[in-house]
Amino acid sequence: MLDAVRPYERRGHIETAHKLMQLCGQVMRYARITGRVKYNVASGLTEAMMKPKYKHFPASPSSRKSAA
Repeated sequence: MLDAVRPYERRGHIETAHKLMQLCGQVMRYARITGRVKYNVASGLTEAMMKPKYKHFPASPSSRKSAA
């Protein structure tokens, strides 16, 4: 499964890769619950993926004035 999302990681689409892996996990959980597979092979694979880099932005000055 990691091989399927690695191309997105290489292109810099980290969040898309994580969403795809999340979808794979949902499918595998359903398959596990319905007895189609013995165990969820997707669980824990997101830890092997690149972490998204978050950039936090400060609050806008207009929202500070209205909060006072």
